[in-house]
Amino acid sequence: MDPVTIAASIAAVKTAVGAAHNVKDIGSSLQKLFADQEEAEQKKDTASAKPKTRQQQILRRRAGEDMDAYGDDTSISSVAADVLAEKQNELSIQALGQEINRKWGLGTWERIQEERQKRLKAKEERELAAKARAIEKRKHDKELLKRILVEGGKAITVILIICLVIGGLYWAAERGGSI
Repeated sequence: MDPVTIAASIAAVKTAVGAAHNVKDIGSSLQKLFADQEEAEQKKDTASAKPKTRQQQILRRRAGEDMDAYGDDTSISSVAADVLAEKQNELSIQALGQEINRKWGLGTWERIQEERQKRLKAKEERELAAKARAIEKRKHDKELLKRILVEGGKAITVILIICLVIGGLYWAAERGGSI
């Protein structure tokens, strides 16, 4: 996720804040913003092949880097562009927080962020518990299958022995002798 997308998400939230009557009205816009931020954080380490913004292009030219350096994420222009875009997004998010606090009262933005963190933590705990339950269920199913196979093997062995005894008795009766 490039910084331009995050900036667009911030602009969408600011627009929604202006038209919203309560905090719930901006929920989907905030969700998209947070999702874009998380995606950007996950993709932070990947280098882009070409500069995406005008600022990146200008920084590359002024740094005197050639076109072959576009894939190099350690170049000064690449690092500067990333840092400047991140800083710009931080400032925009702070301004968004101030706008929300201005409209719905001091501390609203902080409460939104705290509640989101609590919900993310609860979601993570639920996912970990679900994984643990799935592992336990697989273990139980494996043990159950093993038990079924062992008990089934015993039953088949008993049936075979009974069949052999009956077959032997039948064979002996056919021959006219007794056992």
